[in-house]
Formats: sequence, structure tokens, C-alpha cells
Amino acid sequence: MAQHPSFSCLPRLPFFLESRSPTKAALYWAGDRSPLTYGTLNASSDLFKNRLSEELHFKPSISELSSNIHKKLQALSPTLPSPRLHDTAPVSGPLNDPSIVYKIQPRIAFICDNNDLYVTSLYAIWKMGCIAVPLCKTHPLAELEYVLRDCEASLLLSSDNYKDIGHALKQSVGVAHLNVSEFLNSPNSVLNDSKAADNSKWTEEAPVWSELGAMILYTSGTTGHPKGVLLTHSNIRYHIYSLVSEWDYSEADVVLHALPLHHLHGILNILLCPLSCGASILMHNKFEPDKVWSSLLNKHDGNYPKVNVFSGVPTMYNRLLQYYELARYSNEEKEMIKNHCQSNIRLMMSGSSALPDSIFKRWKEVTGHALLERYGMTETGMVLSNLYKGHREPGLVGYPLPYNSVRLVSKDEDNNLNSGTFGEVEEGEIHLYGPGIFKGYWKKPEATQNAFTILNHDKGQLDGPAHWFVTGDIAECRNNVYKILGRASVDIIKSGGYKISALEIEKVILEHSLVSECAVIGVQDEDLGQKVVAIVIPTTDNHELSLEILKNWCVDKLAQYKHIQSVQSQTH
Repeated sequence: MAQHPSFSCLPRLPFFLESRSPTKAALYWAGDRSPLTYGTLNASSDLFKNRLSEELHFKPSISELSSNIHKKLQALSPTLPSPRLHDTAPVSGPLNDPSIVYKIQPRIAFICDNNDLYVTSLYAIWKMGCIAVPLCKTHPLAELEYVLRDCEASLLLSSDNYKDIGHALKQSVGVAHLNVSEFLNSPNSVLNDSKAADNSKWTEEAPVWSELGAMILYTSGTTGHPKGVLLTHSNIRYHIYSLVSEWDYSEADVVLHALPLHHLHGILNILLCPLSCGASILMHNKFEPDKVWSSLLNKHDGNYPKVNVFSGVPTMYNRLLQYYELARYSNEEKEMIKNHCQSNIRLMMSGSSALPDSIFKRWKEVTGHALLERYGMTETGMVLSNLYKGHREPGLVGYPLPYNSVRLVSKDEDNNLNSGTFGEVEEGEIHLYGPGIFKGYWKKPEATQNAFTILNHDKGQLDGPAHWFVTGDIAECRNNVYKILGRASVDIIKSGGYKISALEIEKVILEHSLVSECAVIGVQDEDLGQKVVAIVIPTTDNHELSLEILKNWCVDKLAQYKHIQSVQSQTH
């Protein structure tokens, strides 16, 4: 089994890896420039950190910043004891409003292509002691404006392909804007200096970063607008330790990355985890089935190493299979594809939504791989996973990962909670406890309070009551293996690997002058998992609300993956 990555904090990681393998490629991507080495990543993020400090006039002592946050946490944290879990440090409870503590760390939002600019920006933000807020490249301006205003971003970074969006947001929100490409791609940039890796040094001793805020990720929920999930450096580090060990990541890995980089799946599982142990990553700017197949089979353009790890969402696997079927390969070609995948790829994973049994079985027929399914959320990171070396069955998400305590909780006829520990309750709602659980929703105290419940633990894992996160997911546990049965709330739709709030879509549709009433639901779909369906009642019987009318209405108000796929128009 792989050992824990030997780094003391996330911002120090590039320095540690440079000292070990300065010329090792961290990132490959399609383009003219050479791969990003670990040495250059460390040097470029150092230089960019200095540029960001000048832009914000923010040059903190990280030790003082950490001390101030620690004092605020001591003053505001719940009085409830913080019991230990296994061999972790005591786990502090959630904050009703983490912005009260963490507003002393500037929030820097960024929207970049999936390449060196994203990774360099992320580490520069962290080295500076700021909180990173990655934005979705496909969201309309209205959603991006909401995020920037909600997190009160001090600065917005964009790469060349998104500079127009950056300028528009600067005008509408009033946030300062900096073009990452102009700095990092300039002729004098460290990215274009092959000797730069020899000159970059970590100038501070590694301070205690654990309690500092690291990232705010926005996720849909049952309350309408997306909520900002605050993760600390400690939260992320525990998840990296767990996944690197359980999935056997090492510096020998080459990971194919075709996921969005504003979601935890793409950021944690297949970016930070492989980088933490010196692996290489082949980045695709977006998911395209033909290009992913080319990379999986080592037939891509460019001098890239062979891929041996891949992770996707069920919709991606379904579309890869569709491409495979349409290609009409000969039996000899099919055998070659299967042999290549079995011989060269050690791990293929699926997550973010339930994987249909039919896709699991067909993918195994095509590639010889039984997909490793796991379970997690933005608020919790990964908490359940099938074994890397072990039998896998469709529909099962496996065992609790290290540093996590899992309960299945049900209610009796008097609405009392009945809870048990691992494997003791056959069916119930998943409740979670551990050092990877987020600190709270940014400026959403009521939502944070509703997300946790206080439970006493009398089974020996914890020595007292604790705040348990309520996932809203129903599961069953048989023979110590978990299976997700569905959501406790119909207000959450899982479509194409995205978690979508039905209430958010309903609110937008109800703003249309011809809509009197609206209900948005998720309907089972083979490709997307669930498709978004709107049931609407027009203001008068003389108006017919078509799919085209409502999609056009939503186009600049909602991200494309939130758009409705079907409309049912009814009368009063």
C-alpha cells in the first residue's frame, strides 16, 4: 500500500517535489509549450504569488495569519467537545458562518483552461495565504456574478480564453481583474525559462497551515442558490492522505484528466492526489470521447507517456461506450483495445452520481476493467470506496475510507433518530464525522445548522457527542459494504455527474411572464442518470409553453447542465 505523501502543507508541496524531482513532468496538455515540471511549478507559483501580493497589497506573515484564525476559532467554535477519531487530531465542530473567521484571508477567484495556468494560479493563491475560488468555465455571467458577490472576491484571475468574461465581471461586480496568461506566458516568464527551477527557493519555514482556509467550492442544495463550501488545508490534506494510500497512487502514475476543475472530483481525486506524490497528469481541456479514447489507447498527438489511471462520471463512460459502438471496430481491433486497457491501465474509477449496472457491465466487457466506484460530496470529500485490490460489484460504493466514521440513521414512528455504526443498521440516511468535513457554508448560518446534527457515539469510536454531517443520501449496508439507494429530498437532481437544485431552476422559470406555476423534477435517464423535467402551468390557457421557449429563457441565467430537457404543460 502507498505511503502518505511526505509534505507538511499544501503550499509547501511544489517545493518538496522540486527538491526531489525538479525535472519530472507534473502536467502535460495539448499545446505548443513544454510540459510543466515540478521545478517550474514551484518557481512560477512563487513568482506569481509575489505578483498577486502586489496587486492586492497583501503580504501577510503566515504565522500571524494562522495565529489570528486560531484565536477566532477558539472564540467561536461550538462548546461541544471535539472527540478524536482513530489517530487524527481532535475534530473541531462546524462554524455557523465561517466567513466571520476566514474573511481575514482574501478570496481570489479564477477561471482558466485546464492546464499549467490553473495549477500555477492555485498554488500561488495558497502560498500567499489566500482562499482559492475556482469558477466554472461554462456558467453564464449571472451565476459567476453571484459567486463573486457571495464570496466577496478581492481579485479575479482569468486566462486569455476567458479574458472577455473577466472584463465583463470586472464591470458588473467591480472586482479587480488580472490576466494570468499575460504574466505566465510572457517571454520573461518563469514558464519559459528552463533554468528557473534552479533559482526558486521556499523562503519561509513551513508554518502551521492546518486551520487556514484553502478553497471555497460552490455546490447546489435544497435552498435554491448554490452554497459556498469552505474547506481548510487540514480538510484537504486528510483526504489526500486517505486516497493516495487506498488507491495506491505513486510517482509512477500517469493520470488522464478530463473532468471540470471547479468540482471536488476533478480537483482532489485526480489533480491534487497524483501531484502530491510526484505523478504526472495528462490534461484535457474538456471531455471529448474521441480524444479520451486516443489518450487511453496511447494514440494521441504529442509525445506523452502512457496513461495508467482514469476517472470519470457515469455520463462520460456512457458516451465513451457510444463512441466505441459507432466506431464499428473489427473483432481484432476490439481485442486490441481490451488487451491494451488490461495491460497498461491499472485503475479506472467512476463517481459523482450512481453508475448504472448496464454501463458497469458493458465497460468491463470492452476494457476488462470493473470500474471502482466511490462515494463523496463537496462538503465531505471522499468517504466510501471500493477496494483497489478486491472484488467489485455494480451498484456498490464500498467501505469507509480512513479518517471517516459513517452511520446509517433512520427515524422511528415517533420521529426519533435510531443510529448505529458501520454495518449495524441495514438502511438509513448517511451521517458522517471526521477531519475532512467542511467548516460550514459561506455566509449561510441557517444552511450550516441544518446540515449537521448532534449524535452521541457509544460504540467506542468516539468518546462523546459530536456534530455529524447529514448527507441527505439513503444507503443500505450489507456485509460491511455500502450501496446508495437514493436521495432523501426530491429537490436534488443528479444529472450528468452534477448535483442540481430543482428549486433554483424553478425560481428562474417562475420569473417568465407566461408561467403561473412550476415544478422541476428529475426523471431517470440512461445517459445522464436523471434528466431535468419542468412541469408548468401557463398564466392563461391561451399560451403554450414549449421547451424551446423555456430553454431560451434560461440560457443566460443557468449553466447549460441545469437546462431542462423536457416540458410538460398543464392547465389549471
